[in-house]
Amino acid sequence: MRIRTIAVLAAALALPLTACAAEEDTAEPEAKPSATVGAPVEKEAEDSGEAASSPPAKVDSGIPKGPTGQARTGYLDALRAIDPWFVDDKGEEDAIDNGRNQCSSLDGDRAVWSAQKRFGKGPLREVTEAEAKKINEAVRKYICPNS
Repeated sequence: MRIRTIAVLAAALALPLTACAAEEDTAEPEAKPSATVGAPVEKEAEDSGEAASSPPAKVDSGIPKGPTGQARTGYLDALRAIDPWFVDDKGEEDAIDNGRNQCSSLDGDRAVWSAQKRFGKGPLREVTEAEAKKINEAVRKYICPNS
């Protein structure tokens, strides 16, 4: 039975591949991407001999880097002051990643809801509205003060 299942799956996966191969035979070949695709704008400008007209695209989609030094300590201490569970149960790196991701939600009308979902753990640990507001204050103070 297992061999039959594997054979059926293999045939099902191979069928679309043969259709793609037939289309490629009749179509004109596409240009291959250059080696500089995904390279920073400055690198492309150097290659073309022109000055860069805009800064390189943000690789991290606008998510700030994690805090370091006293900002990191202050953020983790602020979370522990709200409830040690936010740091101790999930770990420091998860707490920092949650804070970095929360920056994108601070200016919206769902900032509290987002903090509740991001820092909570479903029915195992729900974040109250008051806790979410304090989390957002800590995130704004230590991770993304320009938000």
